[in-house]
Amino acid sequence: MSPVSGSSATQGLNPQFQIAALKTAQDTQKQEGEAVVNLIQEAVQAAEQAIGNNIDVTA
Repeated sequence: MSPVSGSSATQGLNPQFQIAALKTAQDTQKQEGEAVVNLIQEAVQAAEQAIGNNIDVTA
């Protein structure tokens, strides 16, 4: 994922459209980041179950 701020893709556009496009791209990046975190958490849980070990990461 490349940063969306200062993107040349939105240069020369109506400022309101440019703001909306950047917000949409940032929202998309946030959703992708959250999805990655969920995948990692699920992988950790699956690994714990596979090895029969529950590791307390809250301590």
